[in-house]
Amino acid sequence: MKNKTIVELLTAKQLTIAAAESCTGGDFIASIIRVPGASAVVHASFITYANEAKIKYAHVDPSVLLREGAVSQATAEAMAKGAASEANASVGVGITGVAGPLGGSPEKPVGTVWISTVYNNQTQALLFTFGGDREAIQAQAVNAASDMVIEALQ
Repeated sequence: MKNKTIVELLTAKQLTIAAAESCTGGDFIASIIRVPGASAVVHASFITYANEAKIKYAHVDPSVLLREGAVSQATAEAMAKGAASEANASVGVGITGVAGPLGGSPEKPVGTVWISTVYNNQTQALLFTFGGDREAIQAQAVNAASDMVIEALQ
């Protein structure tokens, strides 16, 4: 239902969307593409799982990755801006986190996810701590990203 709302809002405003996703592996944009009419609003999606992909496709500055890490506010914001810029889209979304079960640390435990949206020169980034297994964390991240896009568009 949320993704239908996203497609309707983007269509009504004649906007487009692009995403750079890491821990969700493309699930966010795939959920939008399942909605009829999505082809009019989805410009591109980048699965930027590796840091090299974040740099190449989402234009994340390597110094940000070195200084802040892949799972950080700065990286999520850069991913959202980079996806929008690379795809020439009106709205950008960046999702980066630790879906587990491995990869967590005391500072960034499994379930830590940063999500950022950029629209109309406004950038928002939120930190989430999700629970459950890998699939549950990914689903919660997609849901939260959808909420953030709807909020940005309203």
